[in-house]
Amino acid sequence: MLSSLRVGRVWLCDADPATLHAFANTGVELVIGVLNECLATVSTPSGAASWVRSVIQPALPATKIVVLTVGNEVLTGANSSSLSRSLPPAMQCLHDALA
Repeated sequence: MLSSLRVGRVWLCDADPATLHAFANTGVELVIGVLNECLATVSTPSGAASWVRSVIQPALPATKIVVLTVGNEVLTGANSSSLSRSLPPAMQCLHDALA
């Protein structure tokens, strides 16, 4: 359906492995969101590495993941103070895990 609509990029708010697999070999570029609920986990090097290993790596190279977004409305949503403290380390740890 997306191919017939000539959709080139899709934003997924959750990195569900089954959904990532569904986009395999479609050529559609994915923007994947790391949910607020995952911030505490991915804000440590081992947690970020584990998340990348279990969610992102199995989808590659068939699924074209081009961007990761980290957190959703972290500064204005519920639990904003604890989430905002987790955001920078989560971003850094995910970057390091991907590198």
